[in-house]
This record gives sequence, C-alpha cells and structure tokens, in this order.
Amino acid sequence: MQYTRTHKLAAVTAVLAGRTNYHDSEINVGLYPRVGRTPTGVTTRAHAHVTNTAGYVQDNLSFWRGRPLAGQGIDCLYAIACGAADFSCKLWPRH
Repeated sequence: MQYTRTHKLAAVTAVLAGRTNYHDSEINVGLYPRVGRTPTGVTTRAHAHVTNTAGYVQDNLSFWRGRPLAGQGIDCLYAIACGAADFSCKLWPRH
C-alpha cells in the first residue's frame, strides 16, 4: 500500500510519501539422502514460518522551482522467523 500527498510549507513545495508491505511464507525444508539423482527417504524435515512487515515515510522539499531538493525519511522492518522477532528502524537523508 502506498500513500502520496503534495503540500506546501510556507513557499516550499513538498511531497509526503509512505509505503507499507507484508510478506508471509511457510517453507518446508528437508534433507533427502540420494542414490544418484533418486531420493531414498527423508533424513530431516522442518517447517519454517517467516513473516516480514516493512514500511517507510519520507518528505521531499523542493526549493526555488525544484533546485535544490532536500528530504528526510525513516525505514522500519519487523520480521518474525521461526518464533524469533527482530525490529529495526533507520533514519536517512535524501539530497
């Protein structure tokens, strides 16, 4: 999902943009012994459930008819893999 909106800050034209996404996977992982290219059974099998959610928000400012441009944003990622969760955010400048 994406959101974009133009706005003005005094005499400066700006564009606010944000986006999110969601990814959910179930993965069957297995180790299969072989003779040549033919599987002979199952040695180990596991099911992995991986979920990723991410998003960003950024604001771009346009001075003096588009020159120069400046911007600031934030990226966030939340991931769950096999029951372990991880969350991170970072700020980044855009010039």
